[in-house]
Amino acid sequence: MSATCKVCDGGQMTQTRIRRMSNPVVVIGFILLIPSVVFTLIFGGCTILGSIGTGGAAVEAAEEVSTLHENAVRILTDIGYNTEEAETILTTESHLFGVTDTSKYSEAQLEAVTKALELESESTAIAAGAGLGTAAAGFGAFIGVVLTIGSFVSGLLGWILIMKKNVLKCGSCSAIVDAA
Repeated sequence: MSATCKVCDGGQMTQTRIRRMSNPVVVIGFILLIPSVVFTLIFGGCTILGSIGTGGAAVEAAEEVSTLHENAVRILTDIGYNTEEAETILTTESHLFGVTDTSKYSEAQLEAVTKALELESESTAIAAGAGLGTAAAGFGAFIGVVLTIGSFVSGLLGWILIMKKNVLKCGSCSAIVDAA
């Protein structure tokens, strides 16, 4: 598009693109934009990878807890208890202090019950650790999302500061008119 300049009445107006802001503001825009792109990718990637890894670890912990519990029940069923009795023993006896009333068990039963309680105690500890690990990972994912959003907003601000606009510029007097 070409038109005659109204300022000098001799030059031709040509369409061109110039920065909307002054040079120092454009430099600030690039200072905001470049790191924000890098941090958005880093924080977003860490959030996604951390969430995937946490899910896998929780599944593995649940499988291990289930296996330990099944082994504890199997130990008790091997010495003559049925599954319901084994479950009752595992839920009523103290995991922390061992068997509370040793008089109701024979020597072989006491040894088996103690071993089963050790396995059950280990499974409880693993479940608690997995729960805390999942909670910590969830908090980490939340922080990652917040930092990703903050970096993204910073990038948008930087992009706004470096944007260009279309104008008509005179070739002889350098007068500028919006090309709206």
